[in-house]
Amino acid sequence: MFEQERVIGRLQRRVLAEPAITACYLSGSFGRRAADDYSDIDVALIFADDAARENGWDNRAEFAKSVMPYVPLKTFDGKHIRPYLYITLFSNGSKIDYRYESVGSLSPNPWDSQIRILKDSGRWAEIYRTDSAQISKPQPEINGSELMHLD
Repeated sequence: MFEQERVIGRLQRRVLAEPAITACYLSGSFGRRAADDYSDIDVALIFADDAARENGWDNRAEFAKSVMPYVPLKTFDGKHIRPYLYITLFSNGSKIDYRYESVGSLSPNPWDSQIRILKDSGRWAEIYRTDSAQISKPQPEINGSELMHLD
């Protein structure tokens, strides 16, 4: 997990130096502090508005390269998964999924109740985490006909 933590440290220094990024946090296993050697890094980059997000998105390749400039990487858009998702595979074995969001496009959700905040201008991420923690995760439901179909 040393490599992932090294990447996170470099990422944090990079986002702190980027005025266009309002907030940045880790979600997933790194957000829950339950990561292992095989965990990817789920990063949310939050911009003040949609125009700033678009500008950040237009420069996504340069941003990804600037996090670990001396480590070769392969990158691609993850629009088959969700809009504004950029996937980075580093030759050191680290994988980062960057979500490009704007303050107005992101509503609290229960899966972001445990996040690791790397940058937080104006306490936006702290408030978002608190609001997300107040929402229950949906419980899976299955009805009788679906059960019969599975059988």
